[in-house]
Amino acid sequence: MRVIINEIKHIFNWKMALILVLFTAAFYYMFIIFDIQCFPNGTSNTYDYKIAVGMLKTYGRTMDTNEFKNFEQIYNQRVKVADSYIQSQSEFKQAGITTYKAFKNLDVSTPIYSKLSDKAFSKDNVSLFEKLQESENIISSYENMNNEKNDLALTSAQKVRINEIISSGSLKSIFPSEIFENYNDLICYDAILIILCVIFMLGPVYLKDRRNNVNYMQYSSKTGRRIFKKKIASSILSAFILITLQFVLLFAVYSHNNTGMFFGSGIMSFYNGIYSWYNLTFLQYIIMTVAGVYVMGLCAALITLLASRLAPNYITLIGILIAIAFVFIKVLPTYMLTHLTTIALPQFLTPTVYAIVAAVAIVPFVMMWRHEKRIDILN
Repeated sequence: MRVIINEIKHIFNWKMALILVLFTAAFYYMFIIFDIQCFPNGTSNTYDYKIAVGMLKTYGRTMDTNEFKNFEQIYNQRVKVADSYIQSQSEFKQAGITTYKAFKNLDVSTPIYSKLSDKAFSKDNVSLFEKLQESENIISSYENMNNEKNDLALTSAQKVRINEIISSGSLKSIFPSEIFENYNDLICYDAILIILCVIFMLGPVYLKDRRNNVNYMQYSSKTGRRIFKKKIASSILSAFILITLQFVLLFAVYSHNNTGMFFGSGIMSFYNGIYSWYNLTFLQYIIMTVAGVYVMGLCAALITLLASRLAPNYITLIGILIAIAFVFIKVLPTYMLTHLTTIALPQFLTPTVYAIVAAVAIVPFVMMWRHEKRIDILN
């Protein structure tokens, strides 16, 4: 254990730690902080979020038919308020606009109608008219949520799953797409950051010892040969610590988005627009994606160690690590994170990809350990 602890200290030396901190800060500034500071992004998304929070407090996690009728009544009351406002304004009277229904059908590309629209959405009235627009989107989504998806590209299994979702009423969940998309953006960026940090941190582990001829001393004794396994253990533990620290930072920052009230809501919703192979709440989805990133990060750690063990020099190692980073950042996330549960991919494709990546990461080390135990010092 003492050897493992010393190896971890060696990996997290002050120079490496400083570089990781600076890189993480720069990465957050360029890619992540926007999704925190600008959530909800835009006026319409802001009111969509506020309406969803209000619906959650009023109706609970789901909205049944009777509750939907109540939501429509609230919408109709707002329409009456909008009608009263429009009828009280001379500009609308001159243009022949006397109701909200007539107003929302205006061609805003016409200059005179554009001015009327700007007046309606002015600072004093933006809340009313934005809520009306977002409520209309919610009503439309709710009314059309049970429409069958006659998509010829779907497999029979996907069609069966969609019918199961519709018949079970899962789509009545109150969960806006803005929250789901915002979290997916954050977790994908954080996964990229984790992969890059893990690759950078573990790249030199074996190559540095070989260039300093430390491996010859290790091969000269039975205890020294065990260092190979201890380095793997310390590296995996270091990667686990790094991933955990990155997640602590991410969720500390993400808490400012104030989405905790939706943790119990199902991710399949009438206005989220996804179909999943599994009936997951938002919290369960978060746990699943976090677990997926852990697996990706630890597999990246093992593959990086393999490259470090086999690369003859730093130039070759850098080239290999760039290729590893490309695969983990550009190729695998589609199958391991972005479409983790959606029916866009076959149900067992994602678990199969995880299994293949894990096998690619683990099997070579099993073979290499057998080789290490019998390798001659002169080789």
